[in-house]
Amino acid sequence: MIEGGGGARTPDRYLVRRVAAVVCCALALVLGLRGAALGVSALVAPSASATDGAVASTVHIARGGDTLWGVATRYAPEVDPRVAIDDLIALNGGSTLQVGQRVLLPADWF
Repeated sequence: MIEGGGGARTPDRYLVRRVAAVVCCALALVLGLRGAALGVSALVAPSASATDGAVASTVHIARGGDTLWGVATRYAPEVDPRVAIDDLIALNGGSTLQVGQRVLLPADWF
């Protein structure tokens, strides 16, 4: 019989490796979720440069059925609606409208 064969797996060594693998996977999952959350918040939150120079002079109160496209074409008919929508998103910090929401309109539209 060979003593201290080094290649044999003992139940203790196997358990330690299993626990270490589970801890590493859990840590990777937590870091991945945190990174995803930071990425989403960066997409949702307006950047400081997006609103620089954008000044609101008028407010539109959103009603049922209002869309950014509708608001843009109503208040800035001479501006390309896609550009006007980008202005609205930058000024208001998002692309969704809720009934009763105060929608800030850029001063340069008036």
